[in-house]
Amino acid sequence: MSSSAVRVAQRAPARKPAAPVRKPAAPARKPAVPSRRPAPAKRRQPAPSAAVRRVTVQKSTVVFVVATGAIVIAIMLGLVAVNALLAQASFKIGDLQTRVTALQQSVEERRLEMAALSSPSHVANAATKQGYTYPQGGVQVLMPLGSSRGSGKAVGGGR
Repeated sequence: MSSSAVRVAQRAPARKPAAPVRKPAAPARKPAVPSRRPAPAKRRQPAPSAAVRRVTVQKSTVVFVVATGAIVIAIMLGLVAVNALLAQASFKIGDLQTRVTALQQSVEERRLEMAALSSPSHVANAATKQGYTYPQGGVQVLMPLGSSRGSGKAVGGGR
């Protein structure tokens, strides 16, 4: 708190009324005549009681504590929410990485399977199982017409 707030919270000491100033006794010349003018009345401002001041200080302190507490709780809840979102995102990333690894392994398995199925020996075995046979006269190679080597006829060859 600032020093001015502390001064406001303190009670001012009560003032004692000023004692009448006595004049030295005058020689007895005349009898003293009372003054016709009354003494000026001192204006006293009513000071707020100590209870009122305490309530005011306590109210402002309570309001400050409640407001500060609300702000701190809001900040803490925000940090917890952000932390939860980050944790959730990291779990999603972990799941996606696991899935990517599984899919990459599946792709490699399929490539190996495709390479094995497309090999010439596998194709020949599969054709034989379905009833296909090799030609009896050997392998015929067809050449396009107008080639420089021959007339474009099929050339027969044997194994």
